[in-house]
Amino acid sequence: MPHITLTLDQDTADMLAARIDDAAPSLEDVAYQALYQVAQQRDENVGYRRRCTCGWLEKFADNPELPVHFDAQTNEYWITDNPARSSLIVRYCFSCGGAAPLSKRHSLFAHVPPTEKSRLAKLCEGIVTFEDAINRLGPPDFDTPGGMMVPSGDESDQEKSIILRTLMYRGLSDTADLLFSQRPNSDGVSLMVWAKPLEDKRKAD
Repeated sequence: MPHITLTLDQDTADMLAARIDDAAPSLEDVAYQALYQVAQQRDENVGYRRRCTCGWLEKFADNPELPVHFDAQTNEYWITDNPARSSLIVRYCFSCGGAAPLSKRHSLFAHVPPTEKSRLAKLCEGIVTFEDAINRLGPPDFDTPGGMMVPSGDESDQEKSIILRTLMYRGLSDTADLLFSQRPNSDGVSLMVWAKPLEDKRKAD
């Protein structure tokens, strides 16, 4: 069998370690994360992911009169007049069109191993309504009538939105939260698995 050798720079190696050090990683976890990072790095170096090298993003962020800010925690540039209220992530440089730095937002969340995703999927098999979820999993941690807003799909009014009920379960997994949201114009529900913020995981530990 031929061997494949992957060479990772230090930033990529540190990012890879951060993604898998919260649990005993399987060979599948390590291979997936390594190949994902290598592919992302390749995209950075060629094609549409050519990085910005002109320095204008830094200059914009350093100018207090402009609504451009740099967040060191996520390694992202934002356009905002109030980061606590709302913001838009800058994906490309306004001047040269090169890609902004790779976001580190994923490093703020726990890694959900494939085995855990499979366990949660099996746990939720057959749940198609909110009543099914409550009967199977018990009372949720949060039951929010307006927990999610999605476009209505009305072509005559593209700004119209639908407010959807959501249930959230936070105690069924060490690394993930389960979110059941109402399907638009239906009594059915959709399941989403959200990685826990690492701050929440540390508090639980």
